[in-house]
Amino acid sequence: MSYQGKTILVTRPAKQAGETIAELEQQGANVIHIPFIEIADPSDHYQGLDETLKKLYAYHWIVFTSQNAVTRFFARPLAPSGEELQQRVAAVGPQTAKLLHDLGVADLVVADETTSDALVRSLQSYDWKGKCVLFPRAKEGRDVLVKGLEQQGA
Repeated sequence: MSYQGKTILVTRPAKQAGETIAELEQQGANVIHIPFIEIADPSDHYQGLDETLKKLYAYHWIVFTSQNAVTRFFARPLAPSGEELQQRVAAVGPQTAKLLHDLGVADLVVADETTSDALVRSLQSYDWKGKCVLFPRAKEGRDVLVKGLEQQGA
């Protein structure tokens, strides 16, 4: 795809924008970089995640929508390795799936498109009745996956 003559706004944080900007510029785009979000540690200093990891056995699925969530989840001292996970794992996007695969998670469900809506559609064929789902995400994240899985019985 060529972006010759187009101006594209990249809103990713500075530490995560370099590769995207380079690819767009290589394809002829004029890139404007204005980071609209900041990736920061949770205000509870991971207390909620650490408590959840102590009872990870209670969850049937873990759903990741970003590389940031994957990185922070697996960096916690109580987190299992990817190979040790007993839960099914779902991911939005090929980059998040690649990171999970690199960490040893073998059995992944990945959406055809890089959106939460697409992942909800990809997960419709699974039985969600009574299933507990862990969804590590940003505090301001959209509720598309939460609502979609709840509607299916999770």
